[in-house]
Amino acid sequence: MSVVELGGGNKPTYCKRFGNGMNIDCRAEELVDIVADLEKTLPLPDASCDHVISVYAIEHLSWRSIQGFISEIYRILKPSCRVIIVTANLLEQAKLIASKQNWDGTESNLIFGSQDYSENSHKCGFSPEYLEKCFKDAGFSKVITAPLLGCPTDLWLEATK
Repeated sequence: MSVVELGGGNKPTYCKRFGNGMNIDCRAEELVDIVADLEKTLPLPDASCDHVISVYAIEHLSWRSIQGFISEIYRILKPSCRVIIVTANLLEQAKLIASKQNWDGTESNLIFGSQDYSENSHKCGFSPEYLEKCFKDAGFSKVITAPLLGCPTDLWLEATK
């Protein structure tokens, strides 16, 4: 079974923890196997992966490259295989912020990311409906979204090629 983690950095969620698979990130760090720009063509052959996982990475990509990123995931997956994405859920974050009695404005970073454009700022955000649409538009047949267990302001997506 081949598993690829996109954006795992030096704290990969899956690949290094369970001992199989590759960790691809834009940063050359100790636990990164392949350094690649996640907003461009991935350095993997077509239909070469059984599973793709990406945890808290997609929101750091430019909104202009999201459909290309998802299409690349589709390209590298074998037929009937799946991808799991974990990201911020802007819809639930906005509801949480709007429900606060006292708001000092700092919570806007949850929705809009940091405006200093530093390395760790969010560049895009998703509601469950929008993320599901993006994956269906890329060709995925079965797309499921749900609140992340234990963190309802984050989003779990599972999609099958």
